[in-house]
Amino acid sequence: IVIEMLDSGDSYRAGYAAVLKAPRDIPPVEAVTPPVLISAYHGDPLQAHIDRLGEMPAGWEARKVDTPEAHHALSLDFLRRLAGETVGTLPEASEAGFTHIETGSFDGLLHWRGDAVDPPGLGLSDRWPGPAPLDWAAWQAVFDAFELQTGRKVSLPAVPKGDPEHLYPDLAPDRFGQYLVKAWAIVRAATLFEPWYAVGADTARPIDASAIMPEALALAHRDLLRGAGTAKALHIARLSRGEN
Repeated sequence: IVIEMLDSGDSYRAGYAAVLKAPRDIPPVEAVTPPVLISAYHGDPLQAHIDRLGEMPAGWEARKVDTPEAHHALSLDFLRRLAGETVGTLPEASEAGFTHIETGSFDGLLHWRGDAVDPPGLGLSDRWPGPAPLDWAAWQAVFDAFELQTGRKVSLPAVPKGDPEHLYPDLAPDRFGQYLVKAWAIVRAATLFEPWYAVGADTARPIDASAIMPEALALAHRDLLRGAGTAKALHIARLSRGEN
C-alpha cells in the first residue's frame, strides 16, 4: 500500500477529489443505467455507509464482504457476468512495455523503457519467486530470454561503487515507518557522496541541484524501497562474474 501511494505521487489526491466532487444522489429506482456494484470489505471505513444507500435502480447491487480477497473476487465475478465482445489485442506503446519471461527460476513480467530494462525485482518488473539469486547464471538466463524474445539488448548501468553489505541496509517495513525515513536519508546522501555511506572530501560528488529536489528524491526513494534486498543480490551476482 505504501509503495502504491508513493507511485501515485501528487496524483493521489485526484481519486479522492473525483469522489468528493461527484454528484452524491443515487438515481431513482426507475432509472435505466448500466449495472453497478458497490462493495466494501470489513475494516474499510466506507463499509458502514452501504446501509445508507437505500433503494437502487435495477441492475445495482450493494454487498458487504469480509476480506479484501473476497472484495476482489466479488468484483471480478461481477465483471465476468457482464462480459461481452472481446476487444482483441490491445495496442501497445512502442517506447515502453512489459514482456513475459519464463526460465527455470523466474516466471514473470519484465518492464522496459527504450533501451533500459528493469531486472527482476527492480523498477516495475516482477519479483523473483523467492530470494533473489546471488549467482549470475540465473540473472543471465532471464536477460538472454528477454533478448531472444524481444530483440532488445539488455544494458545494465555501471556497478555501484562501494561494499554491498553497506550500500544496501535492511529496509524491512516496521510499524513506525522508520524504514521510510532511513531510505529517504540514503537517497539524499547518495546525491552528495559516492558511496553514500562514506562521508568525506574524497567521496564528495559535485552538487546537482536537480538531483536533490524533492520530486527527484521521491522517485529514487520509491525505487530504493521497491528493490530492497534484490539490488544487493544483483550487485553481488555481478561481482561474482568479475564486474567492478
